[in-house]
Amino acid sequence: MKKFYIFFSAILLTITSFGQLQLPLDFESTTLNYTFTDFGGGATTKIANTQVNGINTSANVAKMIKGAGEVFGGSFITLANPINFSVNKTF
Repeated sequence: MKKFYIFFSAILLTITSFGQLQLPLDFESTTLNYTFTDFGGGATTKIANTQVNGINTSANVAKMIKGAGEVFGGSFITLANPINFSVNKTF
């Protein structure tokens, strides 16, 4: 089994009053449901950040483990709205 640890310490999340996921995404909310859609053997969960130091100060991160399945696998989160790259030009 291949293990990949992806730490998204600040994909920057803005929370709307309806509790929908929006960018920036940071995994810090205790009330939002961070629903990962896994594919190809990827399995992603929200975990406590084990490497809090320097500019990496997030309390929580996303961890993906690539298990058996397809050669390429991963996970994604569906946002409430499309990303407007005419306003948010950096990802």
